[in-house]
Amino acid sequence: MELAGAKAAPGPLCIRGELPGRPQIMVSAARASSLLGIPFGKDDVTGLCRLLGAEAKPGSGDEFIVIPPGWRLDIREEADLLEEFAILKGYDLIPATMPGLEAGPVPVPTEVRSVERISSALRGAGYSEARTFSFMSAADFTMMGLEGSNTPFSRRVALLNPMSEEQAFLRTTLIPGLLRAAAYNLSREALGAMLFEVGHVFRSGGSGRAPEEHNSLALVAAGRQSKGVHEDERGRDFYDLKGALEAVGEALGIRLSWAAGSGVPFGDGECAIIRVGDSDAGMAGVVSAGIAEAYGLAPGSVAAELDLRVLRPNSNEIPAVSAPPRHPAVRRDLAVVAAREKTAEELARVIGRSGAPLLESVQVFDVYEGKQVQAGMKSLAFRLAFRSVERTLTESEADEALKRIIVALEAESGAKPRAS
Repeated sequence: MELAGAKAAPGPLCIRGELPGRPQIMVSAARASSLLGIPFGKDDVTGLCRLLGAEAKPGSGDEFIVIPPGWRLDIREEADLLEEFAILKGYDLIPATMPGLEAGPVPVPTEVRSVERISSALRGAGYSEARTFSFMSAADFTMMGLEGSNTPFSRRVALLNPMSEEQAFLRTTLIPGLLRAAAYNLSREALGAMLFEVGHVFRSGGSGRAPEEHNSLALVAAGRQSKGVHEDERGRDFYDLKGALEAVGEALGIRLSWAAGSGVPFGDGECAIIRVGDSDAGMAGVVSAGIAEAYGLAPGSVAAELDLRVLRPNSNEIPAVSAPPRHPAVRRDLAVVAAREKTAEELARVIGRSGAPLLESVQVFDVYEGKQVQAGMKSLAFRLAFRSVERTLTESEADEALKRIIVALEAESGAKPRAS
C-alpha cells in the first residue's frame, strides 16, 4: 500500500481447501553415497533432513522414510531430496571423476550382415551402390506401365503434403530411381552404368490398414562395357545381371533358380522369375524398349528386383565348406532333345534328383534350335560329374547312373537322348 498505491480489501479473507499431501520418500545412506559421489552415513541423513525441516523415520538397514515439510512442495521424489543433500553438504565436496565405461564388441544384427554381404558381392561384380529418393511421381507409375495394373508395384501410397509433384508417392519399387540415375550418368558421357540399391519400398496395405514396408534389392545395367584386353566393347545383357545375382546367392549361401515369366517393367519373353526354394523372390530381365526410352535409356537395358524378406530367412550365416576331394571324378556329356518350352533349369533338376547320390555337378553348356532339330524342339547339352567320397568310381557305375538319368528325363520331361 505504501509503495504501489494499493488498497486493502475490506474485511478478513478466508481461503479453505485441502493442502497437498506430503509424500513418503524412501532413501538410504548407501544410495545417497552412490549417486552423489561422497560418503553418507545414517547420522548425515538424519542431520540433513533436520536442516530441511523434514521428518526421517528409520526403516530397514540404512534406509529412511523421509516426509518433507509442508512448505517444500518441490520435494516429491528421491532425486529432489538428494539434490537438497548435495546443496547442504556443498558441491565443492563432490570430487571430479570420469564416468566408468566398459567397452565391448557390439553385436551386428543379421539384417545388417546380410546387406553387407550383398553389397560386397555386387561391388565385386562391378556394380556401384546408389542412393535414390524414397519417392515416386504419378509420371513414374505411367512410364512404368503400372497404371491400372494388378501388381504389388501398383499399390501406391500417397503423401498428404508432398514437397513436389515428383515426390507425391512413396516408392513401391526401386527400379525407377535406378533407371533415372543410370540415364543421368550416361547423359554425362559415362560409357555404361551398373548400379544397385538396397532400400525400403512401401505398398498400400488396403482399406483401413497401414502401408507395408520392407527392404528390396534392385539392380540396373545400361550402356556399354568398355573394351578390355580379352573382350571387345559390347552392350549390357541379361547374363551380366544373372551373373551378379548368382554372386549374391553365393554370398548368402542360397541357390537361386530361374523360370520364364512376365511382368512390368520387362519386355515380352525377356523376363525371368527368380525363386528361392518354392518361393518367388523377384524378377529380372530386359527393360521394355518403351520404358527404357521414357527414362532416357537405349533399348537393351536390364534390371532386377528381389524381396529381401525371401532371401534372408534362407541365407546361411556360416558358409558350408568341404575338404578337397580325394578321389577323381568321372565326367560325361549328355545331349538331349526336349520340347522348346522345357527349360534347362527344369531338366537340370530332374538330372540332379535322379543322379543322386553319385552326381556331383550339372552344367548346361549348349542350347541349339535349328534345322537339325525338328520343329518345336530344341537340343540341350549337359556336362555331368560323378564322384564318390569313399572310393574311386568305376566306368560302369557312372554309366549306370547316366542310364537312370536318361530314363528319368524321358519319363518326367519327355526329353530323349540326341542321336549322334
